[in-house]
Amino acid sequence: MRPARDDDALRLVLEDASMGRWEGPRDLLTSTGADWDRRLFRLQVLAEAGARLRFADTWAKAEPRSPHALALLANVQALRAMIAGQSGGRSLMEEAWATCRTALGVWPDDVAPLLVMLALLRTVNGHVVLPVGGQ
Repeated sequence: MRPARDDDALRLVLEDASMGRWEGPRDLLTSTGADWDRRLFRLQVLAEAGARLRFADTWAKAEPRSPHALALLANVQALRAMIAGQSGGRSLMEEAWATCRTALGVWPDDVAPLLVMLALLRTVNGHVVLPVGGQ
């Protein structure tokens, strides 16, 4: 299985990420810029790896104002919330929502956090789940 498909740069970054290195994802997402289709694909593939690894968390702590780190962390947190389900997913969903809001504050044009927010709203058993405070 090749989650990166024909994206050779992403494949190499996934290898780095599997060893806990976040610099590769940083450089890849920075160079991807506003190529939204490619950015969203890369974020989703990296988030799948990040759901079981800690490189996204480490990167966001190291660079808390990076729109790329925040977008990846939001994707990772949302995926973890979906995996956790109703038993533990609500608090994880709230964390992901807050990370999305922070990411949008750093780079308002980024569509990635908006898509994560939409996914969060449609997650729990097909019912719409409103974030804390309805925001």
